[in-house]
Amino acid sequence: MDAKQLETFDIFNRMPSALCSAIAEKASLQSYPADETILKQEEKAQYFYGLVSGEVELRFIFRDRVLKSDVRHEESVVRRWETIDTPVVLETLQPGDLFGWSSLVSHNVYTGSVVATQPSEAIAIRAGELRQLLDSDPSAGYMFMNTLSEIIASRLHWRTNKLLESWIEAFGVQHIK
Repeated sequence: MDAKQLETFDIFNRMPSALCSAIAEKASLQSYPADETILKQEEKAQYFYGLVSGEVELRFIFRDRVLKSDVRHEESVVRRWETIDTPVVLETLQPGDLFGWSSLVSHNVYTGSVVATQPSEAIAIRAGELRQLLDSDPSAGYMFMNTLSEIIASRLHWRTNKLLESWIEAFGVQHIK
């Protein structure tokens, strides 16, 4: 992969050119047709991605356990727990956006799924290799992780606001216990 293509992402364009070139050597350009799942929630997080073209959705599967009762006879009731999965679209990502950051900052499990909504291309970098390269240049690694933390904070702030708006609209309350 060409370092110039990697430098189109803000998180990489401030890095020393030698480090950016080393990262580009480890990166690959992946193509995904519409409706293909790129990464799955709760799957081992191994790659960090940058969207080059197309559009992808960041989705979260909300799992709810519900007690189901089935009256079979007047005196017989069968009860069982059932898990209901409800997919929620958290965000639509555009070219230049990053995803798969759980591979770099958490316990290495993706916290959501990413699905291509149209034919898309993304740069994929194995997270372990990226971490090793960032460790080789601590100041560049610090800048990278600082920028990544700003991106994460911005997304979490936006989601928190949306969650609170929905909560107030659904329940008409302004106090969460």
